[in-house]
Amino acid sequence: MQKIFLVRHRISIQVLVVLIFAILVICFNFAPHEEQAKVEESMVRFISKAPLETIIASSTNLNGILDTTKRDFLFRINMGSFSGFKSPLQKEHFEENYLEIDKYRFASFTGKIIEETSFKNDGLYEVRGKGIFNLHGVSQEKTIKCLVNVKNGIYTVSSTFNLKLNDYKILIPYLVQQKIADEITVSLSIKIK
Repeated sequence: MQKIFLVRHRISIQVLVVLIFAILVICFNFAPHEEQAKVEESMVRFISKAPLETIIASSTNLNGILDTTKRDFLFRINMGSFSGFKSPLQKEHFEENYLEIDKYRFASFTGKIIEETSFKNDGLYEVRGKGIFNLHGVSQEKTIKCLVNVKNGIYTVSSTFNLKLNDYKILIPYLVQQKIADEITVSLSIKIK
């Protein structure tokens, strides 16, 4: 009995050590340093244009980091932070029936800028971010075109892209298909420094 306890105790300590090591690696890789810039301001907006209804909502709660040397990025948004719906009931349906934010609170996009751009000089850069876009618990590889305006060490990123709800297993009941578009348009503007 004592041997079993000691073996379990050793395994628990090993698991704890591995967990602490993993946390340190993650913190080291994503802790802001000189080459990394973090989101200071953001505006994310989506539009669903269906035959019977247009839904527009926006959020200023996008967070993230851009490593300007490695060209890696990590962005995340709380899906419960969107506002601007026509009514509280429309927001409730969006959060509970379609996005199920109790289960899938965040959407994220993690990847790398394809173009080998240094961003060291002020100017306007047209780039593509390629990575994994996660929404509603579904991960899809996605490439998104962006404009990056660099001025005095501040990066302003803007983009507009479409998302097909079906790709992320967001199911629209037949009764409301004329009110919710199959594909939504997302536009964003992010200030990073």
